[in-house]
Amino acid sequence: LTPEHSFRDLAIPHGFEEATTELLVDMAWLVAGYQMRSNKSPRPLRYVEAADGDEPPQVDYRRAIDAQFGMVLQRDPEPDEVRDLLALGRRTEREAGRRQALQTVLTAVLAMPEAVFRVETGAGTPDSLGRVRLSPRETAFAISYALTDDPPDATLRAAAAEGKLATTDDVRREVTRLLGDESTDKPRLLRFFREYFEYTRRQEVFKDGRIRKHYIPEQLVEDADALVLSVLADDRDVLKRLLTTNEYFINICPGGKIGTNRPDRRQKWYYELFNLSREWTWQSEQPIKLPAAERSGILTHPAWLIAFSDNEKNQAIQRGKWIRTNLLGGTVPDVPIGVDAQLPTDPKLSLREKMQVTRQEYCWKCHERMDPLGLPFEHWDDFGIFRARELDRPVDITGEIRCGVAELDGPVTDSFEYLRRLSESRHVVQVFVRHAFRYWMGRNETLDDGPTLIDAEKAYLESGGSMQALVGALLTSDSFLYRRNRTTERPEAQAPPSTKTSTPPRNREKPKTP
Repeated sequence: LTPEHSFRDLAIPHGFEEATTELLVDMAWLVAGYQMRSNKSPRPLRYVEAADGDEPPQVDYRRAIDAQFGMVLQRDPEPDEVRDLLALGRRTEREAGRRQALQTVLTAVLAMPEAVFRVETGAGTPDSLGRVRLSPRETAFAISYALTDDPPDATLRAAAAEGKLATTDDVRREVTRLLGDESTDKPRLLRFFREYFEYTRRQEVFKDGRIRKHYIPEQLVEDADALVLSVLADDRDVLKRLLTTNEYFINICPGGKIGTNRPDRRQKWYYELFNLSREWTWQSEQPIKLPAAERSGILTHPAWLIAFSDNEKNQAIQRGKWIRTNLLGGTVPDVPIGVDAQLPTDPKLSLREKMQVTRQEYCWKCHERMDPLGLPFEHWDDFGIFRARELDRPVDITGEIRCGVAELDGPVTDSFEYLRRLSESRHVVQVFVRHAFRYWMGRNETLDDGPTLIDAEKAYLESGGSMQALVGALLTSDSFLYRRNRTTERPEAQAPPSTKTSTPPRNREKPKTP
């Protein structure tokens, strides 16, 4: 479960209460049972000679524990862990038999906190600032899971075992290797942009088919993914191009491969979402350059526009809120309890006219932060189709930016100049870097993270807008590599190191945050 408009991997929303823990133990028990019956499991985990329902002739608990630790936690058990699990196995065997005992021991490993959470407590003596560095093994896992969905590869495991992950230069070497290795799948790069732009939310938007009965929401996400991956592959001016490009992928096939044309009715409807006629012929050479007067980046992609719409109309307020929080770095209070946040339903009124109710003094205190930022997107309807008229009247796309940044503040009279202004702003880059920090650190930034944010922004700008440079700077920062107990800052207190959700490290004198 993830809070709305938040990264899934933020540490703070995740926790286990009694019911979830009970479910976890039940699932671990089932998994252990499958392991014992599977012909693919290592020999210590299954009955080889015994028939179903019979007690195994003997159980080598030590071999079973070693094998389970290797598979589940990818490490050898500590002596005290072996001692406790052996005692658990022998006690259960006396009370319930060998079969139950072995399954209990295997379940205990699967239900360990380390099997559920990634533990990052650090190792060694705290330094003069009360910080401890991640152990080599923790560093290897942190690097791997920052970029992939897999545990460390053989090279990372060897580096950790041989003491070659002890310095920042060591970490930089491995991060650079993984980022540059095209054979290594790095899904978390794409996932950042999916969660940042939120265009995958389009599946939550119900459409009753009054206009496009056969529009294909799944295909929209694949096409938006292809756009992001194309910009990432080039790795220059990443944010600016994602906000301004008019080169789109249309009807890309799953897995990122161009497929054959599918000239059925659903596809003909689909082309119209991009303002292409039903007679348009699918092209294998992609991306396709669409008119610059109709499209500008991911925020004018039908996937994003539909994600911020509802069944009948655009969600200009939600679009403006996204701009305020994700590009301008501002905040918008939640809707007060007791407020009926509904717009009039008169079909003769345009959305802008319906939104006049938000101009009431009580409402406008919050809506002035959103409405003027979202209304310029009225150039596109609730299916993301470009339009020049609404209700047979010229569509009104005027708005205003007010955020206290001179390069941005001012009226908006043109949607495309609006997006271009955002894309060229250093302030927007700094906010983007801040969101990247939150995604890869799993927490919000603090004042002590100022040096990390400054270094990450510098890496991004000096590399010409390279996402690899930005991620590399984050994954080699003190914020990523060190932990500090939330209650003490100095080693004389001798407090134990904290976990990933703790107060971040203080890696230099406190600077101004960007």
